[in-house]
Amino acid sequence: MKLRALTACAAFFLCAPVFLSARDAQDEYTASALNYGYADDLVYGLEAYKNKDWSNALFFLRKASGLSETSSEEIWLLMILTEMNVNDYDAVLRDADIFMRRFPSSPYIPNIEYQRSLARFGLEMYDEAAKGFSAFCENYPSHVLMPSALFWAGESLYRQYEYASAMPLYTRVVTEYEGSDKYAESLYRIELLKQREREEKLLYLLRVTGEEAAAAREEYERQIKKAESEETISLKRRVRALEEQLTALQTTYAEEKTQKEELNAKILELSSANEQLSAEISDSQKAAAELAAKKKAELLRQKTQVPLSAEELAELKRKAAELEKLLRPRGGI
Repeated sequence: MKLRALTACAAFFLCAPVFLSARDAQDEYTASALNYGYADDLVYGLEAYKNKDWSNALFFLRKASGLSETSSEEIWLLMILTEMNVNDYDAVLRDADIFMRRFPSSPYIPNIEYQRSLARFGLEMYDEAAKGFSAFCENYPSHVLMPSALFWAGESLYRQYEYASAMPLYTRVVTEYEGSDKYAESLYRIELLKQREREEKLLYLLRVTGEEAAAAREEYERQIKKAESEETISLKRRVRALEEQLTALQTTYAEEKTQKEELNAKILELSSANEQLSAEISDSQKAAAELAAKKKAELLRQKTQVPLSAEELAELKRKAAELEKLLRPRGGI
């Protein structure tokens, strides 16, 4: 009976930090604990929780949760809420699992699921947090934490840059839960996303304009390169043609030089032969002159002497014929 009364007081007090604002619930629960003589740990824990002295509240509530007389689902929920207030997210996940195993039929199961998803968000497990909050909204659409769950589901998607998916969740908070604590924050997120959408459109236009300008610039540079390439190819062809002409001229020059050298050699050879023939002619002319002189002297001598015999006369004719042959001009140079 005593435990049932203490549990009822704790449940009533629990509504203060979670759902409503009920300072009297804390005083009533503290008085009940004192009246029934339960451990001071629970009283100190509840008093610290009321004063938002989270460190002491967590210390005493953990001690109270370990006592069979005070280890109720309400105390466990208060302890988990206190762990959330000190950002001990790992402890929240651990104790939430223990709570769901110990109190599977508790009316506070939705609160535990909500806190577990919130702890995952605090640990930056955004994908799991988004799934948890979405499941909460689907399973408990009339729960008092519904607007907060919608908001944190949107925040989980927002942190994953899934802005299009987060926008409808913020919009639901603003349109369906105008008086909720998350109304102002959701409205701020909506304006922020709209501003981001405007900026993205502007950036898109700038990017498209920039891409068009870049494409035009690339096309211009490509045309310049093409013109330079064509001009370079033309120049290379002209240079190649000139090189071929130069090679042909050098070959012709070399051939003509060889022919000239051969002609000069022939000229020298012919000049040498001419000089040799001239020398031979000169020698022949000298021999003929000597022979003529001798013949003339011989004739003079014969005229002054006895007439020649027929044999001598024939010999003289033969010699005269040889002399005439020697004196006859030769062909050639």
